[in-house]
Parts: sequence; structure tokens; C-alpha cells
Amino acid sequence: MICSHCGADNKDDATKCAQCGEPLKPSADKNTTKKSNASSRIRKISVDSVESRGASGKKKGDKGDERTGPLPGLRRRNKESAVEDTLDLSGFHLEDVELQEIDLDEGDFSDMSADDPGEGSRGFSGPFGKGFGPSEKNNRRLWIFGGIIALLLIIAAVVLLYMRHDSSPDYADTILEGNQYYREEDYTRAQEAYNRAIQMEPGQAEAYFCMADVYVAMEDIQSAVNVLQQGYDRTQDEQLLIRLNELAGQLESKGESSDTQVQTDVPESSAAETVPETDTQAAETADAGSVIVWAVNPSVEADTIMPVLGCTPEEDIYSSPVSVIYRDGQAGLIDQSGNIVAEPQYRYILRCAQQLYAGLSDGRCLLLNEDYTLNEETAHSHSAVSYTYLWDSSQNHAFRVVHTADGDTVEETPYEIGENVLLPVIAGSRESYSLENPVYALAGSEGLKTDFIYENTGGCSWNGMMAVCRDGRWGYCNLDGTEVIPCQYDGADYVNTSDTEALSFTQGAPYGYSESFVAVRKDGLWGYFDKSGQAASPFVFEEARPVSGGYAWVKYEGQWGVITLTNE
Repeated sequence: MICSHCGADNKDDATKCAQCGEPLKPSADKNTTKKSNASSRIRKISVDSVESRGASGKKKGDKGDERTGPLPGLRRRNKESAVEDTLDLSGFHLEDVELQEIDLDEGDFSDMSADDPGEGSRGFSGPFGKGFGPSEKNNRRLWIFGGIIALLLIIAAVVLLYMRHDSSPDYADTILEGNQYYREEDYTRAQEAYNRAIQMEPGQAEAYFCMADVYVAMEDIQSAVNVLQQGYDRTQDEQLLIRLNELAGQLESKGESSDTQVQTDVPESSAAETVPETDTQAAETADAGSVIVWAVNPSVEADTIMPVLGCTPEEDIYSSPVSVIYRDGQAGLIDQSGNIVAEPQYRYILRCAQQLYAGLSDGRCLLLNEDYTLNEETAHSHSAVSYTYLWDSSQNHAFRVVHTADGDTVEETPYEIGENVLLPVIAGSRESYSLENPVYALAGSEGLKTDFIYENTGGCSWNGMMAVCRDGRWGYCNLDGTEVIPCQYDGADYVNTSDTEALSFTQGAPYGYSESFVAVRKDGLWGYFDKSGQAASPFVFEEARPVSGGYAWVKYEGQWGVITLTNE
């Protein structure tokens, strides 16, 4: 019989407790679980909140507590909300934690004595082995307490890991950081943030827009143009190009000179570059047009890309929609979008009477069809013809000397010079002239425009701009005979069609003007001028070709691409 006072186990017929002497009362249910005074009075540690315990009557360790359920899913937010997103601790207050202590007497441990092998001795089978520990009820409490500690440690570890991960902001976070600095007008830190964003995601347009806004706020329009150009080169985002053109228009309307040095920390790309100091004229005259806009980024591998050869100096080779591409010494055709339309397999390709012909390794020159395939049945039969122009001062007229394989002939009728045309002429008459070491002047519809002072010139010019040479250096004269570009540039290289063994070049006159622009070379670098003699691009290209349809092939950092150049 169990004593209701001390919990001692007595004989069934006992009337008094042998332990404490209190009268014994029969139990209503003999199968009732025996209770130990030690287990009922052992020290209790409660983490119950006074407030929550008073409100609900539940202990927070009870199974009914909603916080013992699955952890809520982690959401990406800032560091300040990481703890709340991981575990809802809004109702937990450290000051409400209560420790309860109950004094124990010797009787509380009577059932744990090794001398009592009866029912009062409850061996503990757990992590310390069987027989080493308190009662089963105490075991359960220790397990619960240990589980709570383990759960808290796991939660703390998850929170720390999340906070550590969240401490490295992503692209969007970095943009927001830069925006905050921008609103505070802390432009230096805004630049740093946007630069980091560009380095994280160079293919995203947003950071370039933001960086340009910073430069505009700093009244540095040129740097804004540069960073927008970089962004467009990398993303091909049309909105970047629209914004770039707006800012470039502002520069042009203000008449400001262009300093195209990239001022961001972004790695260098095919954006606008600094005009080299070696070309002082280009540096002095560079304007907003010095911004490079790529139609095809530098990505095409080739030995060279050149205009189609002209069968005669009068042949208009610049209006062709395709250019000749040489690979491994063989000629093919490429369009202005970078597409190969005729595979490189010919010695050369030329234009005659507005048709294209391909030179083969066996010496034949065959017509190319409209789809650029070879026409085996139509060979090129045009005889090579060239001209020299005489200026007869006594008649104040020009005469044309025709050069063919049969010899030279001077035409009897004076050559009529049209409007906006410049002719290179040598002094003489139909009866007396010399082609040895000729000296040239320029003539137009109204007579001579210059004196006989040039050692060489380009071919006949139909657009009022003529290439002229003095002391081995080239420049350009306008229709009035004024040197708008001084003679200080190099000639151009042309394919040597007579070399059947390998691809080779010969140097000749520089390219002529096309669509108001001309490509010129100095000290190994190429750039563009317009008709007024102003630089239309920086001198940064390894090669540059004439403009056709607003586009021009250039070589930059070892590869070929297409830039846009228009009067607009």
C-alpha cells in the first residue's frame, strides 16, 4: 500500500506507514502508477514565461506549443530581419525566464539508493549506461531539457549562417545601396557601389544607367557618355544607346571638346578611348563625334578586310554592300552585319562595271552571281585602262591621256569637269607633256584650284575632296583647293594582285572620302575625319576602312568589327 504522505510502499494489510507513521488509506485503484516523492519534489527548471503561463496555463515545453512545430522557411531579406524570418521569438523575454527550486530532503532519494533493489530503485538506461542516473521521470526531464538546448543551438547556427550569407549583398542590394548614396548626394560612394554592381553583373544594364546619372549629377557629361557606351557594348541594350545619343547631343550642342578617357573602374572594352597625343590635330579637334558606336563588336578573325578592288580608278568601290575578307591568304566576301556571303577561296575579288568578279588561282577571273556564287561561263574581259589629265594653260582646259596596253593617247576633245569634281592635272598640252616625275595641281569646273606643288594625288574625286601628297605625306584639299587636312598622314595598303604565291600588299594613295568621312593613318593608328577637317573618331584603330551606308570596318585589339559613322 502506498503512503499518500511520503510515497513509501507498505504491506497491503498495514494500517500505518512504516516510513513516516502516518495512517494508511486504501487506494481506489491498485493499478495506479506509483509516485516517488523524490520525482515529485526534485528541482524543477522552468523556462515558462510568467506572462504566457498566466494567460494560457500551458508550459512552453508542452507538445501543444506552436513553436515546437516545423521552422518557418527562410526568406531573403536584410540582416536585421534574419532572426525574425528564421524563428518567431516575439513572445520570448529573457526577463520572464523563471527558475524554480524546491528543497529536497533525504526521503526524496530513498528510492534511488543502491541498498534498495526493490521497485524504488529505478535503473537509468541512457547515454551513461544502465544503472547510472536518476529515476525515469528525471530522465525524461533531462532529455527534454537537452532537446531544448539542442534545438536552440541549431536555431542559433541557422541564424548565424543566414546572417553570414546575407552579409554579401547581391546585384540588386548593391544597386539599392548606390541609390541611397545617390539620394544623399554622396556621389563617390554611389560610384563605388555601382562599379561593384557592374563587376558582379556586367551584362545587366541597370548599373550603367545609374552610373551615368551620377556623372550627369556631377556635370561630367563626357564620362556619362563613356560609361553608357561601355554598357551598350556589353549588353546591346537599346535604351542605353538612346540615352547615350541624348547625352552626346548635349555635348555637341554645347560645342564642348571630348575627353574620351574612361573614368570608371570597369575593365577596358571596345568603348571610346583616349585620343593619342601623337596626333595633335585629332586631339585638338576631337568633339562629341569621337564616341565610338559599334554595330558589330570586334569579334571577326581575318588576315584583313578591305574594300572591293576597282577595275579602274573611276570605279565606285565604296558603295558596295560587301567587303573582301582575307583568311589564310584567300579572298571571300563579308557583309556589314559580319556574315560571310562568299567563303574565302579566291586570289582576289574586283568590281568592274558594277559587277563583281573573282580571280582564281589558275589565272581566270570569273563573274560572281547576285547570290555571290561563281559563274563558270562568264569571264572578265575588260582591258585595263587608266588616265592622266593634262592642263593646257593656253586653252584653259583639261585633256585626258588614255593609257592602254597599246600605248598612250591624248583625246582631242577637252575634258569637261563637272560640279563638285576635282581633277589631278599635270602641266602640258596635247602636243607636249611629260609623265616622268610629274608635279600635280588641282583643277575644277572653274579652272585651276592650286599651284603645281603636289608630287602625287588620289584619283579623280567626285565629292569635292582630293587626297594630295607632299614630301611623302598625305592630306586632303576641298573644292576650293584648301588643305583642310594637312599633309602629315600615311598612304593605304592595297592587295598586290600580281603576286600569285602569297597574299601581299603594296602602299598607295590613302582612301578617298565616302559619305563625308575619310579613314586616315598616322604613326600606325587609324581614325576618321569629316569634310571640315574635324576628327570624327579617336585614333585608336589598328586598321580602318571607308564608310559605306553609314558603316565602316575597323580592326581593334586584334579583331575586326563595324562602327557607325553618320552626318547625324
